[in-house]
Amino acid sequence: MRGFFRLSLCSNIVLLTVRALSAQQIELTMPFEPGTVVRCTQGPGGTYSHRRAGSAHALDFGSPTHLLGSLRGTPVVAAAGGTAHVYFDIPDPSFRPANCPTATSRSFGNHVTVDHGSGLFTIYAHLESIAENIDGVPVCRGQLLGWVDSTGYSCGDHLHFSLQMGDATQVGPSVSVPINTMYVRRVGTGQAGFLSDSEFVCGERGVGQDYQSIALIDDEPTESILQPGPADGKDVWTTSVYCYCPGGGGPGGGLNNEALVVGGWGDEYRSLIEFDLTCLPFEASSAVLHLFCYRNRGTATTPLYLDRITEFWDWRTMGTGADHDRLWWADRPDFVQAIVGQLPAPTVGAWYTIDITDLYNDWRFEAFPNYGLQLRPVSTGNQWAEFYGSDFTDDPTKRPKLVITPAPSIFPE
Repeated sequence: MRGFFRLSLCSNIVLLTVRALSAQQIELTMPFEPGTVVRCTQGPGGTYSHRRAGSAHALDFGSPTHLLGSLRGTPVVAAAGGTAHVYFDIPDPSFRPANCPTATSRSFGNHVTVDHGSGLFTIYAHLESIAENIDGVPVCRGQLLGWVDSTGYSCGDHLHFSLQMGDATQVGPSVSVPINTMYVRRVGTGQAGFLSDSEFVCGERGVGQDYQSIALIDDEPTESILQPGPADGKDVWTTSVYCYCPGGGGPGGGLNNEALVVGGWGDEYRSLIEFDLTCLPFEASSAVLHLFCYRNRGTATTPLYLDRITEFWDWRTMGTGADHDRLWWADRPDFVQAIVGQLPAPTVGAWYTIDITDLYNDWRFEAFPNYGLQLRPVSTGNQWAEFYGSDFTDDPTKRPKLVITPAPSIFPE
């Protein structure tokens, strides 16, 4: 396991490689959500467990000195973007060292590596549990990886964090690389900036310095725009009577095409859309949905209701209909109305905007899961509003987009 092996650094090739990679330096943030305060309990070369090549520059983070309790259950996030790889602890009942009776194995326990390319990766070790659906997929800086605990060769709840050189996809030898650029705030001084691993003041019993996780200034753009296309978009329209399936018939169906249709003429057409918010700002001062209305096939455009979908839906993998090419009306998900009252009717040939700031922040703060939105017609008397969807290819700039202005990252000492 990484950090528990013997490796000779006599080879000039190995030494030069380590220096070259550490010189590249990726900018890291603290591996915790912004605002989290932790104590550095063991730093580079720590005599307890940071003496070998695999952990020589590692940092251990525990409970802050000014707070009671432990760090167990604290969310752990990616310190930089990359590809995540998940590893689970394999308990060894025979391993019970006298100086660490709580150890469950000789390894890092439940841990995640994030591959940043060029042979560099970060490791997040001794986790309680690991976030779902991150193994082998890209993650962004600040994305949830898991929660602090004390699995593996650990004598108390803490996060073991390190920048490594090696293969992030393999459980095996890797070399701990110096960290030259981690953005933090020193608690008590108010000073914020980049530190190297050697500048961290670490130790237990009041010796260690407390540090606060803060966002990189460069990670706080004035505006973030999410406008997915055919490969990553999730939107569809469904209707209550005609199925639009081969041979016609029903009851109810729709199409996954370039449009999002809302309206009806005795029947009802609804459109559903879901954005992946993973790499967007954690909190928004403004979140606005933009839809381009290109056509009205009836007498006028219809005013809309905006709903929050309350259960998982995916016509491509689930449903009771004859195929997975459409969202069948019988499979439409449950919802609650997200904005009280009705929204105005769109104008054909113009962008239609909906302020969803409160809803966005509720999703990001996990007040409820993000299952997306539903656009529902107020009128079904031959009134329609048709928008371009994420599959629209003639002019990609007119696809649905979410425009986010992040809230200032201000965390008091």
